[in-house]
Amino acid sequence: MVLRNNRLTSINNIPITIASSNKEQVINQLNNLNLTFTGAIDQSELFIDLNQKLGNLESKGTVSEDEISSILPMLENLTLGSDNRLECDFRMRSLKKKFKSSATVKQKMIKTVITRQQILQTINQSIDIDEVNEALIELNEKDYINLGKEGRLSVVEQIVQLKKNYQTEQELIEVLLEKCNYMNHLLDTLNSVKDRLEYILVLEKMKLPMYLSLSKEIKDKIVDHLIHPNTTFSSVSSLARAIQKTYQSMDIVTPTLNMKNQFERALLDVSE
Repeated sequence: MVLRNNRLTSINNIPITIASSNKEQVINQLNNLNLTFTGAIDQSELFIDLNQKLGNLESKGTVSEDEISSILPMLENLTLGSDNRLECDFRMRSLKKKFKSSATVKQKMIKTVITRQQILQTINQSIDIDEVNEALIELNEKDYINLGKEGRLSVVEQIVQLKKNYQTEQELIEVLLEKCNYMNHLLDTLNSVKDRLEYILVLEKMKLPMYLSLSKEIKDKIVDHLIHPNTTFSSVSSLARAIQKTYQSMDIVTPTLNMKNQFERALLDVSE
C-alpha cells in the first residue's frame, strides 16, 4: 500500500514507465547507414597541377572538348571564391572560347571540302556556261579570273566541249590553266601580228563571245580600228573592252534584231 494525497492506494494504480533495452533497434539503424568522407586536398598542390594542365592547353593551336572536360573535376576541387579558383575559372572560360573558335574553323573546312566536291560535280555534269563559269571562279585561280568575263566564257566553252570527267580538283586545275595559257598565248600573238588576215584568224581563235556575235562587216571595221602598230593589249579583258568601246563608237544603222540582242547581252557580260 502507498500513501497518496493522504490516502492509501494500491501500487497498481500508480502510472509508471518501465525502461526496456533498444539495443537491437540501434544496431539495425547503424547497419542501414551509408557513411561517406572527403579526403583532405592540398589546395597548393592541386593549383600547381591544374596550372600546368591549363598551360599545356593554352599553348596548343586548337583545343578539343574532351581536353577541357578532363580538367573540370580538378577545377571543382579548388575552393570557391579563392584567388586560385578565380584565376582558373577565367582561364577555363578562355579555353572554352578557343574550343568554339576551333570548332568554327573545322566547320568551315568541312564546308570548303563540300564546296570543292560540288565544283567537280558541276564541271562534270553541267553544260550551262554560266553555271560552269561560277564553279570555276570558286577555284580562285588568278590566271582564270584575270581573263575577264569574255576570256573566262571562252575558256568555259572549251572545257565544256571536252566532256571530260575530272576525278580530282588538281586534274581540273591543270586543264584550266592550260586553256588560260593558250588564251594568253593568242593575245601575245595578236599583239605581234601585222598581217590583217592573220590578225582576224587569231581573233577568231580566241572565241570571245562578244566578238563572235558580230556580223562579218562589223568585225572587219573593228579589226581595222584595232590593228595598229602602236596598239597592244596587256590582257584579254583589255582586248574585250577595246572591242566593246570600238563597237559603241561605230555608227551602225540597222543591225539585225537577233545580232543586236546577242551583242547587247555580250556588252553586259564584259567585266573584270
